[in-house]
Amino acid sequence: MSETTFVQGLSRRRFLKTLGIGLSTLALAPALGTAQGSQASIRVGVLVPLIFNFPIGVSAQRGAQIAQDEINGSGGILGQPVQLVVRDDQLDPRKTSERFEELATDQQSVIIVGGFLDETVVPLVNNVLPRVKTPFLNTGTSTPATTDKVKEDYVNFKYYFRVMLDTNLLTQDTANAAKGLLVDELKLKKVSLVLEDDTFGRDYQRFLEEQLPGIGLSIVSAFRFPGERNFDFSAILSESAQSGAEAFIVSFIRDNGFGFVRQWFNLGPRLPVVGINVSGQAFEYWSNTEGRVISHVYADAATGATAITERTQPFFQKYVDQFKTAPAQPLYMAYTTYDSLFIFKQAVERIGEAPPDPSNASAFANYREQLVSAFEQTDLVGTVGRIRFQGKDDPRPHDPFTRDPQTGQALVVPKWVQWQKDAAGKPDRKVVWPPEFRNSAFTLPPPK
Repeated sequence: MSETTFVQGLSRRRFLKTLGIGLSTLALAPALGTAQGSQASIRVGVLVPLIFNFPIGVSAQRGAQIAQDEINGSGGILGQPVQLVVRDDQLDPRKTSERFEELATDQQSVIIVGGFLDETVVPLVNNVLPRVKTPFLNTGTSTPATTDKVKEDYVNFKYYFRVMLDTNLLTQDTANAAKGLLVDELKLKKVSLVLEDDTFGRDYQRFLEEQLPGIGLSIVSAFRFPGERNFDFSAILSESAQSGAEAFIVSFIRDNGFGFVRQWFNLGPRLPVVGINVSGQAFEYWSNTEGRVISHVYADAATGATAITERTQPFFQKYVDQFKTAPAQPLYMAYTTYDSLFIFKQAVERIGEAPPDPSNASAFANYREQLVSAFEQTDLVGTVGRIRFQGKDDPRPHDPFTRDPQTGQALVVPKWVQWQKDAAGKPDRKVVWPPEFRNSAFTLPPPK
């Protein structure tokens, strides 16, 4: 579907019929929370990678669809239905920017959600966002470069908000998990880094080199590999063993990691593996690697087995009940994109009136400005935790707080999930870190 774009949603007439409201009731629209001159439906742009049925993009779109169905099924936002306008960014920087601008201008989306690759989102934020001035709830990328812009030039970049965590915070959490699992539990001291050579991998390596020595881990070897099909990891595995490494810390973003997992299992050394693997969150990953991913620990936003909040498991169950094709369980962008629609709903309700019709350009632009202020007041219990954005004077403006600044309570933190087998020998994903969400002990790799 590289060039296919489409709209999801209900017409206002069909929406009201679904709610059991006759067409004659349209004359009473203000009583339903709609203002004269408002949009017939509230258009939300969804920008995700769908090329080649890319799993993370498919999962994110499904998350948005579930949120849309839930919101519209309970009366919409201030009485108006949400309409998703979906575009495929094709993992291409130029097309990502073009399609964001199309969603903001031609399609007149009130906000846009999504965005996966650092390499595609950074040019969009730098070059398009200040011009189109459309709130962007980024649900997939982690580069600090985007929120750096908010910090440096708030007036032009205040439209950017991240529902994900940035690379620095992910690295800090990697260090926390590595200390808890590798250092404290396993008494290990030496690691090898195996990282995809992309923006995330380079940032991740830099932050890991800064933070791991402080927790007692020495980096004895480090490798960056090109994200290409059929890459041979045998030399990296061999050199890691020769360096004296006792564990691997990895990152796979576009690369699915199949080659590494299979060669790790078949060739060794079968050392503990901890890190970031986007494809490795998928339930199908077990069968795709013939079970060779056993014992690997990857960061995730949430899992269906852990009640992060009261919304996590209902969303997970709704996803698996509704979608039977891969990815059959939600990946992290499904959770964050679902939550982004409810962040938007809360913001509109905080403003107290629905978006105006885009034909009134001045009023529409002013409403987007109001949304920025409303987003800054977000306090939402979502599927990934309690979401509150940092203010413009905080260290990472418009990133979510990971912990409450006053109490230290976890708000949005990664969950480190290990591939294990259950009592029946079937694949299972268990949270092994952090302690407040842990539901299983860490298991060692099988002996070779």
